Amino acid sequence: IYYFMNKLFYLLVTFFLINYCAFLSAQTGPGGINSTSSLSMWLKEDDLNLTDGAAVSAWDDATSNGNDAGQSSSGKQPSYVASSLLNGMPAVSFSGGTSNRTSDNLEVADNSNLDNSQGLTFYSVLRLNSVGSPNVQAILGKRISSGTSSEWAYTWYFYTSNRLYLDLNSQNNRFGTPSGYSNNTNYLLNMSFDGYRSAANRARIYTHGSLSTTATESSTSIVNIGQPLIIGTMNPNYGKYFSGLMGEIMVFNDTLSTTQRIIVDNYLSAKYNTALNSNDLYTHDNSGNGDFDFDVAGIGQNSDGTSNTDAQGTGIVRINSASNFGSGEWLFWGHDGAALDSWSVVDTPVNVQARVARVWRVDQTGDVGTVSLSFDLSDVAGSVTSSDLRLLIDTDNDGVFSDETVVGGGVISGATNTSGNVYQWTGVAIDDNDRFTIGSINESQTPLPVDLVKFEAIPNADKKEVHLLWITASEINNDYFKVEKTEDLSEFELIEVVPGAGTSNEKHEYEVTDYHPNTHLSYYRLSQVDFDGNETKFPMEKVEFENKTSFEMKLYPNPVAAGQKLQVKIPKLDQGAHSLLVNDLIGKSHAVNITSINMGDYELLEVEFDQNLSRGVYLVQYELNGKTETYQLLVE
Repeated sequence: IYYFMNKLFYLLVTFFLINYCAFLSAQTGPGGINSTSSLSMWLKEDDLNLTDGAAVSAWDDATSNGNDAGQSSSGKQPSYVASSLLNGMPAVSFSGGTSNRTSDNLEVADNSNLDNSQGLTFYSVLRLNSVGSPNVQAILGKRISSGTSSEWAYTWYFYTSNRLYLDLNSQNNRFGTPSGYSNNTNYLLNMSFDGYRSAANRARIYTHGSLSTTATESSTSIVNIGQPLIIGTMNPNYGKYFSGLMGEIMVFNDTLSTTQRIIVDNYLSAKYNTALNSNDLYTHDNSGNGDFDFDVAGIGQNSDGTSNTDAQGTGIVRINSASNFGSGEWLFWGHDGAALDSWSVVDTPVNVQARVARVWRVDQTGDVGTVSLSFDLSDVAGSVTSSDLRLLIDTDNDGVFSDETVVGGGVISGATNTSGNVYQWTGVAIDDNDRFTIGSINESQTPLPVDLVKFEAIPNADKKEVHLLWITASEINNDYFKVEKTEDLSEFELIEVVPGAGTSNEKHEYEVTDYHPNTHLSYYRLSQVDFDGNETKFPMEKVEFENKTSFEMKLYPNPVAAGQKLQVKIPKLDQGAHSLLVNDLIGKSHAVNITSINMGDYELLEVEFDQNLSRGVYLVQYELNGKTETYQLLVE
């Protein structure tokens, strides 16, 4: 009774944590399973920013737990492989004592979330070079020494007959897989410990998603050992080291549910091209289906009642809120690895001017109904307007988007900005094998080629110079900038051409100095030119030096409503030649009709625009006897 009460309590707490965390945020762990409550350490080789052959001194933990792996001794550092035999992905190579790095290993400082639990799960993707020689090749271990069994939390290693072994809380219940493993073969391995199960079923090892062995474990929890976790050997200075490639390592301080394990299996299988022996639910990771290998994530409900209802994983696409979730129903998605910063793809439907190059594909088992689908566009260069976005779905599964229509359901509007750079569509019907991507109906606005943070013109009165500064947050296909100036808003003089950053999501700062500004008044204009010649002009900056003799001029009303007449108070017209211009901030003039009314001491001009002005800021410039007065006019 005590056992079953504890088991019930465990299940209730697990159910609460999974669903509460899913409510709070997208599931951003491996494959889209919950990362906030149980994922203690996650080492991904694609997080390493190294050159091929470089020594690996640090391998940062992808979770927020800070369980980083490192090695300060240069003679013990493994090496980095930029493109490995693990599906061309990067990997960390351990020499196993066969090179000048005679004892390759990495250490993770002791942390109670790496042991001291009633559940434990390991994952490793690896390739063996010399299994069986030397006799022991450890994947990882957390023990103080090999001589005292009570000082072991766990060790996971290859041993006699090339079999994979596991020790938990000493070597007393040591067990290994029935069959051995081979050299020069990629393996997806998983260990699971559940202290709430019966003793005979507490420890398990899986290979390529299939159960390899189940073993008896007398302990109901993993002890807390004050010892670093070691990768590549059992414990420091053990003398027997792993030889081969490691691609990804995960440690959970809990037992994954069946659903969670299946999702992680499919994520790793796609990424490393390692076929699953069971529950291979994502099939678009093979060449026949297009090799959509990247950032695979999934939602689903297993027949045992466990489920994962909200997933994002390592990618930018989040799917949740399925309307028809049932037992045995799954939805997986992954992408083809194409660029996110290229909006120049020609395969677009009518009225869609651009789309990102990257394409995602769906593998659905059963029918989960409609879903909510979100894109986090933080890594997509350029600024975005929600109403410009379109979700594009290849509904006829022919591999192209140009034949899709709004009527056919392949061009979907209605994106909402839910937070930051996240844009969501709700009630989306998406079917098995569908491809999808994201497009824009306004290429000049989404993505804006240059996300301009600031443009300033700063005068230096003493030197009669003007310092021009601008900052961009992102740029797309940006060939160069032009900096120009004008005094009369009609003719512009080129000051300088400045090379752009091409395509970049990083902040860039630019500066130019005008050593010969106009005597009294200068308007500075910044323009950006794409590689294809398209040009975007930004609002101008005004600089005025104080030695100008001005005259009185007043605008009323200001702001002025669209379609409303503007009244301009000026000196009497009998003082000489005069003119009045209305320009927008990029220098375009707008035609006006003017009626002059003599008010005695001054003249009142009633200004009527030929066309209603759009909302925004305009410049009203009045010139009298060669002297100019300019004011800003706001149209609401």
